[in-house]
Amino acid sequence: MLARSSAIPLVLAAACVWRAIALATPALWTSVDLPFCAEGSLKLLKFWLSHTACRPISVSLSFQPRKRRRRAWNIIAALAEYAAQ
Repeated sequence: MLARSSAIPLVLAAACVWRAIALATPALWTSVDLPFCAEGSLKLLKFWLSHTACRPISVSLSFQPRKRRRRAWNIIAALAEYAAQ
């Protein structure tokens, strides 16, 4: 689902010994590459944004325009809410 480079924070957070460190290190969460309309993308994006500590973030989205438009708008709304902080 994610690009390999985007998965690094999640891999670290999944390892018990590194979990607290990864989740408390906003610099790890400043870049994400995810499928725009895939199942779970909105949940993953919100999780990701919650760990950035309001730092600038680079978001790369792959999008198939005719699929799942409602999910697309939900993701845009989540990004707009984050940007307004």
